[in-house]
Amino acid sequence: MEVKEISINSINVSSLNTRKDLGAGSEDASLADLALSIREKGLLNPITVLKKSDGKYDLIIGQRRFLACKQLGLQTIPAIVRESMDDTDATILSLIENVHRADMSPIDKARAYKRIYEKYSDYSSVARETGMSVATIRKYMTLLELSPSIQDKLTTNEGPAGIGTLSKLAEF
Repeated sequence: MEVKEISINSINVSSLNTRKDLGAGSEDASLADLALSIREKGLLNPITVLKKSDGKYDLIIGQRRFLACKQLGLQTIPAIVRESMDDTDATILSLIENVHRADMSPIDKARAYKRIYEKYSDYSSVARETGMSVATIRKYMTLLELSPSIQDKLTTNEGPAGIGTLSKLAEF
């Protein structure tokens, strides 16, 4: 894979990007903190985009880095450009980028697991694709059984939330 400098203005955040709750995990580092770090130290890791037929790009991995660079007023950003991938593969890459960090919103993780599950209809396949255990995937997916008002409150904005405890809520 090749890293290319591409115009920030030609990038749109993909709906397949699994991180929806941008406030999740920001208790240690806000977007402004990330922008400051990039200004001082540079961008350490390129983003990953999918090239579209119209010459534009869909952002798959690196939403916070992209937004921080945009906030800094940068005109270009280093990106790994993928020429083709299906929706499930894009979701898998985005999820893997985020899931191994404890700061992603539990509902965002649950929705991503569900999207992958909908393709495979098999928890073992989802586990194989994401590197997470079947039990963990099931716990996250039970959160989607909670009412939307409760789901909206399940965030990591005030620190990590234990998935074991959260999944117990869905049992009541």
